Amino acid sequence: MTSILRNVREPLRPGAMFCCCSFRKICTQEQIRTGNQKKRSRKCIAVAGALLTGGCLYVTYEALSLRIGLTVHTNAVDSEKLKSYVYVYREPALPLARSGLTDLLKWHLQRLAHRLHEASAWLLQRPVEEVLVPTSHRELNLSPWILLKRCMSGEATQRQKAILELSAIHNWDAAQYRSVAQACDPATTIILARCKDVDRRFFLPPPRQQRDTRLDESLQAVLLNLPTGDVDPCVSRLTSLVLSDSSQTRTRSEAAHWTFVGEILPGQRPSTPVSEDQVESICVKVILQHSKLPRRCEQLVHLGVLDLLLRLIEQDGVGPQLQHNALRVVGNLAMQPHLHSTIVQSGWVRVLVERLQSGRVIDEALAARALANMDRETVREHYPDGVYLLHPQQITTLNTTGDVLFVHGLLGAAFKTWRLRDPEASVHLSGGKYRDVSQCWPKSWLGEDCPENRVLSVEYDTRLSDWFLECPADSCKRSLAYRSREMLAKLQVAGVGEKPIVWVTHSLGDSAMLQELHKRFTELVRRHGIKVLSFGETQPTTLGMLRTLIVSTESADPGVGEFETVPVDHLNVCKPEGRHSPIYQRTLELICTSLAPQQATPSGGPDQL
Repeated sequence: MTSILRNVREPLRPGAMFCCCSFRKICTQEQIRTGNQKKRSRKCIAVAGALLTGGCLYVTYEALSLRIGLTVHTNAVDSEKLKSYVYVYREPALPLARSGLTDLLKWHLQRLAHRLHEASAWLLQRPVEEVLVPTSHRELNLSPWILLKRCMSGEATQRQKAILELSAIHNWDAAQYRSVAQACDPATTIILARCKDVDRRFFLPPPRQQRDTRLDESLQAVLLNLPTGDVDPCVSRLTSLVLSDSSQTRTRSEAAHWTFVGEILPGQRPSTPVSEDQVESICVKVILQHSKLPRRCEQLVHLGVLDLLLRLIEQDGVGPQLQHNALRVVGNLAMQPHLHSTIVQSGWVRVLVERLQSGRVIDEALAARALANMDRETVREHYPDGVYLLHPQQITTLNTTGDVLFVHGLLGAAFKTWRLRDPEASVHLSGGKYRDVSQCWPKSWLGEDCPENRVLSVEYDTRLSDWFLECPADSCKRSLAYRSREMLAKLQVAGVGEKPIVWVTHSLGDSAMLQELHKRFTELVRRHGIKVLSFGETQPTTLGMLRTLIVSTESADPGVGEFETVPVDHLNVCKPEGRHSPIYQRTLELICTSLAPQQATPSGGPDQL
């Protein structure tokens, strides 16, 4: 380059000109190529930077939108002083079919961000041994909301399957159970409550409410607001007795008579004062009678009966009979579908689940009846007051092939008549195996030995009066015809008669009407070929200072079917001492052969006794 510049002023030779021009031409092309590459690089960097910056801004915008969309409201937590719980408000998303490309992209980005956030949070907060659990368990821990969505949507069979999977979870923390309990709809909650061994934390406890009045006064206030003109006269009489000394009554009435409770019954004695400890018992008893009337149920709920009954059973020293009457009221209210949501919101479902898992046979039966009446997806029948479901008390995949119906006799009851004769003797005779001891053998033993059959127990009044204070107007209900018609109507509501039946009964009787009924019964047995198995006592029964044989062998033998004598008294002829007992084994054999699936008769066929 230096030599060329030095010879610029000299005449140029053609060769030199060629060399110079050639050199200049080569330098110019290299510079242009380098410049173009730099321009393209700067352009690529500018485009990439713009894309990266725009993408970051877009992702940041979507992340902020997602964060706003998933905002958790904790104001309810502060009010309830439960710092570990959250309340999530879900809004339905628009269908993807109506969304454009932008909305579809947003949906996928939000879904990806949610999964990444969930997975990272789970990995960072869990110990190593929990990270390495099987995939199926991991999915349950990571996706409770996915499982809950399956429980609350879709076809009924798939819903029930998902609810059963949900009920098998026992390793969540309290916050997870609480969140699911808050998000469940009433129908899902009820089915979940009927699952076997379900965790009680799936159900919300009763809400805490300020209670400024005494319970007995609150119960009296309920009775004061209930009409009595269209109810049983005995209900009016008891209402008059329990309100005769209440503060509400004294405020409303200036005279010595209470016109709101109806007229005085013929032959009725003047009202006698009721002791304070009897007020709650009588009030619940009157409320129980009102709850049997469908037209009264909504009014009872409006008057706060559900909360008052919860207060009652939570008290210390409340007798079992009073608690059972409270559960009976809830079971009656559960027969009204429009009240199910209110019952769930009141916290009664958790109480019913606790009673269903209590191991106390009467509490279990009463809770099972109430939950079955609320379950309108897996149960078709209703169970009126006095018809108790002993098996199956929880959701089962088995299809029942028949019904085993237990009917007690005079002065009997739906549970105590069918208890064991002597639990201690049963333990001794069975070689110390406690499994042979049962509080109610139809529930425990038949539920295991023939699980494909439904077991029911019927309770009806066999006393002179349904009230502990004599009511003259109750005499019409003492007849056998009245109680038979009442029982028949209840059994029809419970679906009895749609499948083959085995009747298990215990009773006695020395009258002309019963002899006429027995004659018609034997004709029915012979005409339809009904199987009959009877047991007769051979030991005298102790009744106070008297010891006598209540039913003789001749009277116990119906003259049809098979008849066997057993060395027990009248009270224990229906109470086997254990599974090995001939009474139970022969009864089980008759039930299994009569209700076997291959021998099941169609609806309307002859009953099996």
